[in-house]
Amino acid sequence: MNIIALSFAYLRYRFWNSFFNIMLLGLGIATITIVLLLSRHLEDRLDKDAAGIDLVVGAKGSPLQLILSSVYHVDIPTGNIALSEAQTLMHHPQVKLAIPLALGDNYQGFRIVGTEPIFTSLYASALAAGRLWHKSMEVVIGADVATSANMNIGNLFAGSHGLIPGGNTHADHQYVVVGIMPKTGTVMDRLILTSVDSVWDIHEEEEHQERAEMASHQHKHTMLETVSPQHEITALLIKYRSPVAAMTLPRIINQRTQMQAASPAFEVTRLFHVLGIGKEVLKAMGYGLMAFSLLSVWVALTNTMRERRYDIALMRVLGASRMRVSVQMIVEALLLVVSGVVLGQLIARIGLCVMAFWLRDVQYGLPLLYPLQIEEIWLNLALVVTAVMAALYPAIQSYRVEVASLLRRT
Repeated sequence: MNIIALSFAYLRYRFWNSFFNIMLLGLGIATITIVLLLSRHLEDRLDKDAAGIDLVVGAKGSPLQLILSSVYHVDIPTGNIALSEAQTLMHHPQVKLAIPLALGDNYQGFRIVGTEPIFTSLYASALAAGRLWHKSMEVVIGADVATSANMNIGNLFAGSHGLIPGGNTHADHQYVVVGIMPKTGTVMDRLILTSVDSVWDIHEEEEHQERAEMASHQHKHTMLETVSPQHEITALLIKYRSPVAAMTLPRIINQRTQMQAASPAFEVTRLFHVLGIGKEVLKAMGYGLMAFSLLSVWVALTNTMRERRYDIALMRVLGASRMRVSVQMIVEALLLVVSGVVLGQLIARIGLCVMAFWLRDVQYGLPLLYPLQIEEIWLNLALVVTAVMAALYPAIQSYRVEVASLLRRT
């Protein structure tokens, strides 16, 4: 019987002990792997969504909220800013590109974003079908919108007030789909893009109706003054003309205007710092499970060494060398660890596939397949080395067994 077959036989003999060690190790590896892969996916996705955007300008409030609402479209905006003030900033010499955003409506949970056609260049070079909008009430939809809402070129739909489903529907204002964006793997996939004029047209008419209703309740001899409000937008996405602007422009905006400026890179870093606490806790739990499993492997092999002294003596009598007996202990430890590594990878990948299925309708849904990360490779190699080190002590003990003295005791 060769070394590997003999090692398998010993592991089967101690089935529940081996199963317990493999499960502990597998759960530890799965925990760390899931944390690593989710962190990498989230970091890559946030970087892709903010690519090409150096600064976001909006109403004063929480800088992080401004970034989440205007770049990642997962939060409520901090408010609106006057178009006249935004236009002054758009023509600032340190601004290379300024893209306005006007938010306020949704369709089946997908945000309707009033903006300019150049917004699409942040995420894709060309449309998958159709054309860009040329006039009010024309829209270009993201790939996920087209799939989830079963929409195509020429379809009509009415948006709902607010950024979440359930608001009042603007039944009198129908959008028409004129273009569909390709799948980009970014926030663009879940957006409905139109002109800023479309957003203004819908909400100004509603405000006019509200003012008319208020006027009808006034005394018949009085007249309510109805003056059109100043146009507003939600935010500006800015690209610097030079790196020097990063040092001066945000300070000028925050100190000298009624607006606030926030850097996506800075706010995302701050967000990851906060989330990093939970991530490190989960990783610590995973490392703890692995450490406990490796300790169990060491204890099991050490105890096994004491139980197998007569087996070792018999192997030596039958012609096995000291080295062969010692290597057999190391191979047994490696089989346990390799089994745990394989189990951990399977648990992690299957778990992520299940999570991806559950979160398929969420903004930052998960991919089904994850390539092997360099961190995983190093982790698995470290476990193999640790397993060999854990098996060295019982292996050395087995090497030192004196067959003659052991048989004399019997």
